[in-house]
Amino acid sequence: MEAKEVKTVKAVKTQKPVEAWAEAKATDAATLAGVKASKGWKTGKSVTEAEYDAAVKAFRTAPADGRK
Repeated sequence: MEAKEVKTVKAVKTQKPVEAWAEAKATDAATLAGVKASKGWKTGKSVTEAEYDAAVKAFRTAPADGRK
């Protein structure tokens, strides 16, 4: 039997400032401000796309009265 060569490729998680993700994903300014406030992120905070998407989803689906 012939041996198969297996190559492992590590996924590179690109980090960008939250403002860059907001621009790339057309997130409105109010939503970005709310996400930053709820997560405690400062301007220029670098996050992965997955982190950004999760934070925006959590903000958009959170109750308006602040319940958890």
